[in-house]
Amino acid sequence: MISKLLGIKRAFQRWNRRADDLPDGDLVAYWRRRARTFGARSVVNLAHRADELDALTERQAQILFPLLRQELRGGGARALDFGCGPGRFTDRLAQCTGGRTVGVDVAPELLTLAPRSARTDYIQIAPGPLPFRAGTFDVVWSCLVLGGIPDAGLVSMVAELGRVLRPGGLMFAVENTNDAPSCAHWFFRGESQYLELLSFCAPRVVANYSDVGERISIFAGHKAADDAR
Repeated sequence: MISKLLGIKRAFQRWNRRADDLPDGDLVAYWRRRARTFGARSVVNLAHRADELDALTERQAQILFPLLRQELRGGGARALDFGCGPGRFTDRLAQCTGGRTVGVDVAPELLTLAPRSARTDYIQIAPGPLPFRAGTFDVVWSCLVLGGIPDAGLVSMVAELGRVLRPGGLMFAVENTNDAPSCAHWFFRGESQYLELLSFCAPRVVANYSDVGERISIFAGHKAADDAR
């Protein structure tokens, strides 16, 4: 029993060590290593057991997609699943919007796990500009991804999301807004910070839910119709 507890402690320390201890401070390397270790479970709070992942995904979908439908304007949308991970929501997003969805992620280990369909495409990306023309997407979906981006790169990344979203398009974001100290790989921010970051789409908080005792906030807003950036 003692050896088992020590093993759990070491694992916790390994995945929550300081950013200076990550190879070259590279968070992409961290998430790829985490994906190789935990598979699809790597994209959720590791307090959830592996056998809880499907139920958690279904619970989240039952909360999120009715809210998304309320915000949609018309059908046939082309959607971006930013930070799609193992594609937990990518195909369902395509079904909900009535169009096609492109899922993007920095970890190829996760993209190989994503379910394929005629409605979905998957692309590996690197930090920085997204490989799409301005105004490509009618919907940009980001579920528990921005919290994994450090402050130094967050403003430019959000600007990219705004760039690839067409004027009048929908930004739908889900983020952990729990009042907690950040760690090496996750950066806690409050609702007011995300509302400011996503100001290009005049966002509002449409709902909240709790996951393992932490506050999760859901943001939605439409990019101004005359915003052609």
